[in-house]
Amino acid sequence: MGGVSSRSKGGHIKQSHAPPPVQLQKLVPADIHRSDGFDENAPCKDVALLRKNLRVLFIHGGGGRTGVQSDLTQKPVPSYLRERYQNFHATNVADTSDFEGMIATHARAIRFLSLFLHDPSRMIIIMIPVWSRSFQPDVVIGKSQGSPCLKHLIDRGVWRGPSLLIVPAFVHMMDDLHFAKDYPSLLVFGDQDVAVPLSTRNSVNEVNAGLKEDSELKIYTFADGHSMNLITYETFEHNLDVLIKELWEMKFANKAYAHEKRFPPLTELQLNKFGLTST
Repeated sequence: MGGVSSRSKGGHIKQSHAPPPVQLQKLVPADIHRSDGFDENAPCKDVALLRKNLRVLFIHGGGGRTGVQSDLTQKPVPSYLRERYQNFHATNVADTSDFEGMIATHARAIRFLSLFLHDPSRMIIIMIPVWSRSFQPDVVIGKSQGSPCLKHLIDRGVWRGPSLLIVPAFVHMMDDLHFAKDYPSLLVFGDQDVAVPLSTRNSVNEVNAGLKEDSELKIYTFADGHSMNLITYETFEHNLDVLIKELWEMKFANKAYAHEKRFPPLTELQLNKFGLTST
């Protein structure tokens, strides 16, 4: 996979134990709101209104890196979203080689967003939960290895809502390429991408031939490489704003989709695995 994902090494996925607390950016009540004139149950083609109201969660890739390196939430795609979407969240994952840990981290970001602060009264640095709030995204976006992470969250019942998968670094025999009819998905591939070949796109097309393009699964191929920075250009006809607007329109064309059911019920076992609580 050209260094995009380490999950194919030896045919194994790095195992993860109980996930530790994750420090996430602070969200205060004023950051999460719906403005007048926006209805999540009604179509909206006004990009400015979508930017102000949609809750957008982004999952970055990383190629199986270990240790704290650069902040991948500052790359062009998440930066574009952060600058324009008022309710935006992304977690910088230092160890993306721990794929199960990456899934658990974003399961918590989707279901329960917690803030941890350092306690200056202690001799050692610890993390104490001091504030929490449910983020409840409207749209989840994955890029590169973040896309199969998103797909696993869908398949495991954590998320069942509008999903945008950008240059998805799927691994053969590890990721299920089947998408379902009851939620809208939009995939973006690059015809110059040496890390995610067009054969991946062709495989997705083949196994999902029965899905409707207008409401269930839409696939685009653009003239760009794995960075897919093209979609951050406001002059590009299918930039990120347009893709999100199309994805939002797909959910209203999808008769099987109900936005309030984008968070399927989880068992206590699932909650415990992801470090979540039912309270």
